[in-house]
Amino acid sequence: MGIARGSGLRIYYELVGTGRPLILLHGSMGSTESWRMTGYTEALADAFQLILVDLRGHGRSDRPTGAKAYLTTSQVDDITAVLDDLELESAAVLGWSRGGDVALATAAIHPERVEAIAIVGASADTVGFGDVAPPPMKMARSMAARLSKQGMTTVETELIEKGRPEWANALRRADPKAMASLWRSLTLVKPIDKRLGDLMQPMLAIWGEREKPEPMPPLPVHAQVSVLPGEDHYGAFSRSDLIVPQVRAFLAVA
Repeated sequence: MGIARGSGLRIYYELVGTGRPLILLHGSMGSTESWRMTGYTEALADAFQLILVDLRGHGRSDRPTGAKAYLTTSQVDDITAVLDDLELESAAVLGWSRGGDVALATAAIHPERVEAIAIVGASADTVGFGDVAPPPMKMARSMAARLSKQGMTTVETELIEKGRPEWANALRRADPKAMASLWRSLTLVKPIDKRLGDLMQPMLAIWGEREKPEPMPPLPVHAQVSVLPGEDHYGAFSRSDLIVPQVRAFLAVA
């Protein structure tokens, strides 16, 4: 384990395996444990030095207060701090959901630090790209209010109703105050002088059929796109048996 402090916060990370450095960034309300419970850590550790990061507000990383602290562009500093702590000039990044957005933001702001990007279930709308509309403010405000009033119970209940008890158990440990701030940050997304479609790094984008954005984000023309039939947001990510082979093949040439 390690603690990176270069961004002004304590950002927890773990190293697993050997090989090419690959940063793993989990989704909202998750932690490094998300990768273990879905089989990614075991399936990738033989070929990569996995750098599992707890995003700010999650797991064993610091939990700042205030929505501005959770802007996706603010979290880029945490990723570069981890790279600096490990004395790595760059690495490939695999991100799920909000972690995918953080990966995209890092690639846009510090392109020299990101060798290749694989995203799973990411929306790209929390970064501020000039060619991507920001997330709906009404939904963000509603979720933030529910977390403030009901804590993580509101998330647990929804996941259980959707037949995802394993995820309900995993996410119930999240800090509701930090998560409320995270959702409020979606109402503060500001444009950056970058376009998603202009990113130059090799890119693999994966979605479940039932979570695929409509319309699709304006990905770079060189991006590879994969859709998993019949899967929703959690279902797609849980299919490491389908996603890991795609990630391996992608990174073998990226």
